[in-house]
Amino acid sequence: AYVNAFLSWTAWQPAGKVSYVAYLVHPGVLLTYFCSTSRMVEYSDGWYASSYTFTCVWTFGVALLFYLFVEQPLANLLMPAAAPDDQMSAWPLDKMPAAWPLDDQMPAAWPLDQMPAAWRHDDQMPAAWPLD
Repeated sequence: AYVNAFLSWTAWQPAGKVSYVAYLVHPGVLLTYFCSTSRMVEYSDGWYASSYTFTCVWTFGVALLFYLFVEQPLANLLMPAAAPDDQMSAWPLDKMPAAWPLDDQMPAAWPLDQMPAAWRHDDQMPAAWPLD
């Protein structure tokens, strides 16, 4: 319960979004960094520390810029800000097609003759599909 409350804390949301963008942009930052040098690398503890620090700072800096100027504006355009929360559900339950049975109405196995034709490939399916 404490772990879920800690990880569900709203302060983690921006960090999670920026870290995802950092994951997407880090290959470009690494490629630019390692391909921009014209001399041979002399591996040392100092080189590792400075390379790691440089790539982390640049990766998260570029990720923050992408998040602020690309991802967030697009999210604001695509998500209606004025809609109340109860209208934001993916599919309203009262408008669910009757062909989609609820869990308590589903049989233990679905016989082929009752399965929708779009789901059926008679040569590839068993006599009944177990639903558990």
